[in-house]
Amino acid sequence: MVFLKSFKMIIYLLQELIDKCQLNSQQPSRIDFFENLAIARRDGKHFVLGDQSIFAILRKLNGLSPLAQSIYNKIYLRFSTEASIMNHGNYLFKIGSVDKVEHNATFYNLDNLNDDSFCNYNNLLLENPVDTFIYAKSIEYYQIKNSLGTVEYLWDLRNGGGTTSFAEFLRLNNLKTAYTFAILDSDKICPNSSLGGTASQFLNTPDTLFGNYKILDAHEIENLIPSQIYSLYINYKNDQKLNENLNIIELNSEIFKYLDIKKGVKKFTLTNSSENTKNYYSHALNIPASDILCLCVKKNECNCFIFNPMARTIFNDIKLFIDQQKIDFLSFINDFLEHIYLELGEKLLWIFCKSNRITAY
Repeated sequence: MVFLKSFKMIIYLLQELIDKCQLNSQQPSRIDFFENLAIARRDGKHFVLGDQSIFAILRKLNGLSPLAQSIYNKIYLRFSTEASIMNHGNYLFKIGSVDKVEHNATFYNLDNLNDDSFCNYNNLLLENPVDTFIYAKSIEYYQIKNSLGTVEYLWDLRNGGGTTSFAEFLRLNNLKTAYTFAILDSDKICPNSSLGGTASQFLNTPDTLFGNYKILDAHEIENLIPSQIYSLYINYKNDQKLNENLNIIELNSEIFKYLDIKKGVKKFTLTNSSENTKNYYSHALNIPASDILCLCVKKNECNCFIFNPMARTIFNDIKLFIDQQKIDFLSFINDFLEHIYLELGEKLLWIFCKSNRITAY
């Protein structure tokens, strides 16, 4: 699947729609589509751009309500100002006569769109709704690093619930009413290990016009909390088992991205993993391979951890700790997390940014 690079939700009406929809005639087609799109623009849900000639027609189009006409008239009169948004986001959703996906644009055949397509905010599909804490931080980090000021954004949050994520992604795509962006845990235990079941389902998805996905370059969302914040939390809790994790956490190493923070990392798992995985852990921890292995026969009977579990509630526990201690979260973003935060922040901001509301008339 082609990933949509840096873009805002910019809907671009191609000039060919003038002939396709007979907009210069007394009986133009797809009036309801243009009506609904105008209202979506009025409400600030998306940017609506195109060749200025099409707005010259839409602002007087027979069949449109006076409200819709006035919205298109506003776009026409301040066309240069509206179009300047393309200086910051270069991905367009172009509506015309063909369906195709290109590097900087997705093309939609109007014949295959519903009258209410693009009338809603875009969907953010997550395995757990609390993950939005990290994604909001990534947007904030991207804005600061790129001196963007405050750009408004809004998403319609959808919960995939792990194994149901793929089915929900397909369902939302088939509605054709909004664009859906899914973010998935990789469940990888090292850079070259296999993806988890949910992420693997998405890999074989053909290009879709109404959605895309991002598989995290980390085991799961807990790994995107900076390791130094975990150190602060562990020192605050002063728990013996958690203290044993500090020798790995304080390495400030890439291996932190692949640890199972919630359930811990058992030696049994590494013993039964590939040589590549064993070598990765041995090298990253600077210990002999024999030190990461065990003789346990069953995983559920193994209590040999190289990284102790920090509880299933650790994400919420850390979030509460950050709030209570008033920790400056973004100041702890380190080298191996910075790339992830900047990439996520860019993609999320330009997918879910919203335009200002237009005051009609």
